Amino acid sequence: MALKPDGTMWLYSNNFVRDDGDPYGSVRQIGHGWNNYNRIIAADATGDGYTDLVALKPDGTLWLYSNNFVRDDGDPYGDVRQIGHGWNNYNRIIA
Repeated sequence: MALKPDGTMWLYSNNFVRDDGDPYGSVRQIGHGWNNYNRIIAADATGDGYTDLVALKPDGTLWLYSNNFVRDDGDPYGDVRQIGHGWNNYNRIIA
């Protein structure tokens, strides 16, 4: 995934077999407003085998963008919920 300065998020998919040996050859926008966060961590926070995104705002609130590519009809990270606060007390978050 990549973020542009305007806050849009772009997904470069990697499926070596499906993409005929050309990983990251296609790109699509999967979100906007990501410039509201000062840290974004990729981790399987929900334990379902898919990489979720955990995002931290400067005010210390922590937000979960779930990813289940199958359940979400190919639209990952469309749902968000706050999962914590006070995380601005830390200078590093390790996933």
